[in-house]
Amino acid sequence: MTPRYKVQKGPFFTALIMTPLIWALIGAPLLLVPTVGAVIGAPFYLLIGGPVFWWHLKRHLPTPQGLMAAGFRANLASPLAYAGFLILTGGPLASLFAPAMILMFALACIHASVWGLTFGWLYRKWALIEEVDLDTEVFA
Repeated sequence: MTPRYKVQKGPFFTALIMTPLIWALIGAPLLLVPTVGAVIGAPFYLLIGGPVFWWHLKRHLPTPQGLMAAGFRANLASPLAYAGFLILTGGPLASLFAPAMILMFALACIHASVWGLTFGWLYRKWALIEEVDLDTEVFA
């Protein structure tokens, strides 16, 4: 599928950076899970989620639900990263880290979906894309 839409760089990078910060601030007084998730997950979110969101926005309408699905699918690559880690370390640490990695992967699936949804909502607000634009594809 060839790119059809132009990604607005300012709103894209602002939403990309603000999403984990917003969830870290929301989670700080309530639970530490979103805050710790932001610290642990933000590098992966920026390195993997950023290019995935860019690719998605070039080819699809910018809906929060679509970006939530894109974030979830991007997170599915983390077991591959874990497998690479096991290969590099020779595998002896697999039994030690496996339960923790399964828990982290499950929490990361939730974080990736929520952050993708939040990113999509922020991008649409800051790029000034409204429902009317989505129906008529004026922003293409």
